Amino acid sequence: MEGFFTAIIDEWAYYLRPHKELFILAVCTVSYSIGIIFVVKGGMYWFQLFDYYAASGFALLFLIFFEVVAISWSYGVNRYYSNLNKMLKFNLPIWWKMCWCVFTPSNGSEKLVFCFSLYQYKPLKYMNYEYPWWGQAIGWFLALSSMVCIPGYAVYLYCVTPGTFNERLKAMFRPDIPQIEDEIRRRSRIDTESVTQV
Repeated sequence: MEGFFTAIIDEWAYYLRPHKELFILAVCTVSYSIGIIFVVKGGMYWFQLFDYYAASGFALLFLIFFEVVAISWSYGVNRYYSNLNKMLKFNLPIWWKMCWCVFTPSNGSEKLVFCFSLYQYKPLKYMNYEYPWWGQAIGWFLALSSMVCIPGYAVYLYCVTPGTFNERLKAMFRPDIPQIEDEIRRRSRIDTESVTQV
């Protein structure tokens, strides 16, 4: 949970850092409330629903595909390779660069498994219990809630980015490194100010 808290608090530091404890309390309360359904009498049925749709299969393969494309082609494999070498403090073999850029996106295994999973899809069944249509709908909502975020955000960015079609795509798929470095400096300044105030 700490990784989630840190990412969200860093993103909206001005609003959340002064109220960090309240934010953590709110997230933990919501998580606890959702977790309660897994320990009540029908909890195993809810767990199977979450596990079948949200935690494995379609959603993960979909996200993995976009993650590979984003790292290897949008962020840039050379930049990613350089960042990893700096973090690890030794040079990775060139084999890794080839895997990220060529072999993983082109082998299509995750796309093949994704399509095969859709083709072989059978409605969820636990022991002798067949989930009703509304249970299946809840499951697909869980799966799509993470899957729709990536193309949905891409459409949003395309709509709000000014310029021609090519200019929009270039702006959307290439990170602005000086702007990112300015943001890192701004966030570290906020961290320093919040520490000195205490």
